[in-house]
Amino acid sequence: KKVSVSSYCSKNGAKRLGHGGVELVSTIGYGADGKIGSVKSRMKLDSGSQSGMSGLLWLGFCNVIKQLNHCSNFDLLCDRCKTNEVPNGSNTYDGAWLGLLVLEETFHQIALKSSKTLSEVRSNNLDVDDSFEKLEPIYKEKKELIKETNNSDKNIKKGINLIYLTTNCGLSSKGEGENVCGAALTEVELDMRKKSIRLVYCNIIQHVDRTSSKNQQRAFAVTSFISGLKKINVFDESNSENLLKKGSFTQIFPDELYCRTIPRNDCSLMIPYCLSLSAYFAIYDAMSEFDREFSYHELTHFSMFMEERV
Repeated sequence: KKVSVSSYCSKNGAKRLGHGGVELVSTIGYGADGKIGSVKSRMKLDSGSQSGMSGLLWLGFCNVIKQLNHCSNFDLLCDRCKTNEVPNGSNTYDGAWLGLLVLEETFHQIALKSSKTLSEVRSNNLDVDDSFEKLEPIYKEKKELIKETNNSDKNIKKGINLIYLTTNCGLSSKGEGENVCGAALTEVELDMRKKSIRLVYCNIIQHVDRTSSKNQQRAFAVTSFISGLKKINVFDESNSENLLKKGSFTQIFPDELYCRTIPRNDCSLMIPYCLSLSAYFAIYDAMSEFDREFSYHELTHFSMFMEERV
């Protein structure tokens, strides 16, 4: 069986990485057990003024995809062009960001097409550590409360998402270096009257270096998470059907924000940066409450504008 995950560069500059645009189409093969056996990705990248920096973006993408336990066939083909744009997006962070985007959308699609839960699909394909397990009970509790809220007001809907990332932070395609992991749980509220998106709750757990200050690393992790949030705009202005197409975050800082750490021998600010995608999927979870006819499969034409990093 196969699923396809596509992101497009639209005429309004959707799917930008600060320095230019990227178009990515991935075809993922999986078995009846939901285990992914192959990933084939085709990327078109505007490399800005320094096309040689593109390798870092590819490396970040590959290091995430290579964490799949049963994937024996991974193929990435990238076409790139050189422009006068500033090349401030060609880095491993944005590559890993794209890799996580592809994996999470794939897991959603496989779960929809099978009788398995999203958590089961993820666990079948990745080595999930205790960072995810610590947040899963909170996710289940909040999910039930959100169901009650969404049934009480047709103009206000909430969404929630629990996301997990494991990757290798080495700068070698051989995957040298220790793997680092993390998870994030995000709750959002969409108000159709105000055309607004409110970040209600964020809870981040990530590996940190046991030899460094915990408080300092928490502060860095939160800053990196917020930096990732600032890149998210899920609404395509060319789609007049979007109820909240003019929507934006009313504030970039959540009402409630928690950051916990797990001591390890290595850490990376790439983890919380990429985990900001939990807000993206939480927004689409809320949007699906406005129109039950939309599914994750139908929402794979991502419309995101990624602004310059803070």
